[in-house]
Amino acid sequence: MIDIKKMMELFIKKFEDEFGKNAKIEYGDKIAIVMKNCVGIIKIDETENLSLSLTPNIVHINNELDVYCKSEDCE
Repeated sequence: MIDIKKMMELFIKKFEDEFGKNAKIEYGDKIAIVMKNCVGIIKIDETENLSLSLTPNIVHINNELDVYCKSEDCE
């Protein structure tokens, strides 16, 4: 079983380390949390409710994807 409280504590610490203590998650934001045994998606909806989805089903792709390619260059 995943300890949600511990995961959120680790996420908050890492989020603050990477984005600063004053950084906030805002409406429309989605953040992936990649742990060794699961992946979580945190998002804020239009009513500013936080939701967390977890899955132990991880497909690892060890490759970079240029998600910002020009439409004529994308397949």
